[in-house]
Amino acid sequence: MENSFNFIIRANEYLDTIEEPRDIAQIEEHIEKLNELRKEMEKRGFKNPNFNFANVSVDLDIDQEESIDLKKQLSMLKYYDYIKKITLTRVKIALTSFLISKRFIQTDPNLIQHIPIDGNYIGKVIQSGKYGLNAFTRMNSLLSGKDMPQYVIAKIEYTEDNKKKIKNLRIYKKHNLEDRIKKDFGETAKIIKTRVVKQPGLVTSNSARTSLILSFVSKASKEVKQIMDEQEQGKIKEYNELLKQNGLVPDSRLDIVEGFEEIKEQLLNKNFLIQTEETLELDPELLAQITRRNSLGNLLTEKKASRDLLLTIYSFYLLNSKTSRQENNLVPTLTVEPEEHHLEVFNILEHGENKIENATKILKQKLDSENLIPRMDQKIFGASFFAYKTNKDLDWCSNFFDIDKKEIETGISEIKLVLEKGRGKDFLEAVRDADS
Repeated sequence: MENSFNFIIRANEYLDTIEEPRDIAQIEEHIEKLNELRKEMEKRGFKNPNFNFANVSVDLDIDQEESIDLKKQLSMLKYYDYIKKITLTRVKIALTSFLISKRFIQTDPNLIQHIPIDGNYIGKVIQSGKYGLNAFTRMNSLLSGKDMPQYVIAKIEYTEDNKKKIKNLRIYKKHNLEDRIKKDFGETAKIIKTRVVKQPGLVTSNSARTSLILSFVSKASKEVKQIMDEQEQGKIKEYNELLKQNGLVPDSRLDIVEGFEEIKEQLLNKNFLIQTEETLELDPELLAQITRRNSLGNLLTEKKASRDLLLTIYSFYLLNSKTSRQENNLVPTLTVEPEEHHLEVFNILEHGENKIENATKILKQKLDSENLIPRMDQKIFGASFFAYKTNKDLDWCSNFFDIDKKEIETGISEIKLVLEKGRGKDFLEAVRDADS
């Protein structure tokens, strides 16, 4: 059997040759190949290191030559485990990228050029620049559930009808826990055991989150960079031209980095840099412009990437039933049945340009009600339900969902018939419950 080192080389050579797919057939071919690689890597133990290097030490009693040789061997083993891990990570990200591409090639083919299909997510982050790096970090926290509150599962024992009973409770506020338990279950109630539970985010797989977020961040950062370039004028434009001519990133702070003496001399001659007794300082006006541009670029990239991504997921939830979400998920490990704490991320859509008022509330109502008119096509139902509950006009809804306005009008009529003519009492009550 091929040894692992040669296998790693072959896997990376294959990843390096991957190009943007032209059609579904190419996507499926890569998915099959990458899935085989992933399984083989996991079979070879790429997930776990061979040794716990933290517990390995060099015996001081051996001679110096043996000690140096042993340290070299340990260093090589560490590096070998490192390349095994990063190669597996790269394969996983390439695989999820193609799974996402399979979906987007039909709905948003322009997005595919931004997906890290070769698994080189670090390169994609670097290409997206400093604006992209900031947005990627913030959005990863948003979708991973990292910022979501933890809760406690408390196993309690209490007495009811002279019998001892056991119950598990989900508790979000841990203060005065014992007193609250006694108040609700009697003075004899006691806590047997507790455990803290971290709530999962909307997308639970690291590789799926990385591929998905980078797609939107890469696209947004490119568009924002173009906007920022068009706004360059005066001193900042001349400064950035000098940086670009010397192979440096625009808006860089040359006053706080070592080296680059030749370009610093040019900047001094043009009064972009000022020599003080102790150090070089950037011209105050130029520094203020760079600071403003960095803040604006970070804000615009994060807002655009977050909004476009959340609108995509929001639309997917609206237009698909639970069954279709399970059978043809938008992204691997995207939550099929989002809970209330998941839906809070869509609060972002309720602010800014083209805001959707009550976006989170409307989505919750739709998810609670989607099976109550089973004969209606779920895409029409979702678009019509949204149009019925929102303040957006039919033209906006038709364009947003890419559904003919007449179909949405017909769907609204059917929903109104259920709500206003007394049909479907359960449906009416569900909508009222969701409103409360």
